[in-house]
Amino acid sequence: MSGITDNTSELLSNKKHRKGRLKEETKLKEYFRDINNTRLWYYCLLAAFVVASLATRLYKLEEPTHIAWDETHFGKHASWYIQGSFFFDVHPPLGKMLIAFAGYLSGYNGSFEFKEPGVSYEDHPYYGMRLLCALCGFWVVPLGYLCVWELTYSLTAATISGLLILCDTGTLTLSQYILLDPILLCFIMWATYSTFKFCNCEMFELDWWVWMAIAGFSLGCAFSVKWVGLFVIALVGLRTIRDLWDLLGDLRNTKVCLLPLNQPTLFQPSVCVPTIQRIVPPVKSIVGGNVGGL
Repeated sequence: MSGITDNTSELLSNKKHRKGRLKEETKLKEYFRDINNTRLWYYCLLAAFVVASLATRLYKLEEPTHIAWDETHFGKHASWYIQGSFFFDVHPPLGKMLIAFAGYLSGYNGSFEFKEPGVSYEDHPYYGMRLLCALCGFWVVPLGYLCVWELTYSLTAATISGLLILCDTGTLTLSQYILLDPILLCFIMWATYSTFKFCNCEMFELDWWVWMAIAGFSLGCAFSVKWVGLFVIALVGLRTIRDLWDLLGDLRNTKVCLLPLNQPTLFQPSVCVPTIQRIVPPVKSIVGGNVGGL
């Protein structure tokens, strides 16, 4: 009788074990199915925001066919850069140099005077300069979606943020004219997103270094378009201080090895890039016989 009882207990125990294992396997399957569904929705929504952002920014980009608002300033500066004329500029040069480059590639020779708003462009090619600004402004929507995803890992929050930026008429309007704002916003969003990405990566892995370098480069570009780009450097700087505080408080880390590798790598690009961008154009123009904007 004792042998039969022992066998029965063993069978019941094995049955309970199998049931428990089946429950765990079912939970794992549901977990991975949820992850795959989330990943599918993540990429579908990202693609939708990319298409919608491009469509709204490029819609009737050629209108109006006359100077609108501050195009009279930045178009004029781009013309001076193309002509190699000397002028004093209160802003850093990168934004207007990019506009000038886009105009040059689209066949604009810098002959239009950009006198005042309302003056017709006539036969002068202006579409290329507006296209550059629209393509820069396009990045704001998908990068806003990606930034909130990196902060929350919530598709709902990321989708709401993307929709709010997509439907914001102010951001849309700024992206369709020859202005510095869409270029500045593009670099600011890239700096913010790459900072969040590198903070979420494993330290000293390849993607950690890559996103850190992108963050530094984007910070330098933002600062080289307008002086207000300094504020995004302040944002990243505060985040860096917080990370440093966490690292210093973690006794598992080797502080001597940690500090030299982490923060200087982030800030070297943000210092070197704008410095090079500020020094190279005047030196190049002087050596070439022309003096551009300073």
